[in-house]
Amino acid sequence: LAERKPHPAPMLHACEQAGSRPAECVYIGDAERDIEAGRNARMHTLVALFGYFLADDRPLEWQADGSISQPLELLDWLDTIA
Repeated sequence: LAERKPHPAPMLHACEQAGSRPAECVYIGDAERDIEAGRNARMHTLVALFGYFLADDRPLEWQADGSISQPLELLDWLDTIA
């Protein structure tokens, strides 16, 4: 796509390809633009605290719906929204 994150177009394209609505999706990222893109597409968003961060990144201030410290924590987080 011509647009890149944080524009929602890539996220919406992925939803279309998967046959899902954005509200049914969770986007997990380790960059602020990931969280912005997910929010712009009206998806749930989680910060992957096990990702790659710069020294001045403040992932808990990115206004995500939550955060996970390891991939399996996604399952617990999904239980909280079900």
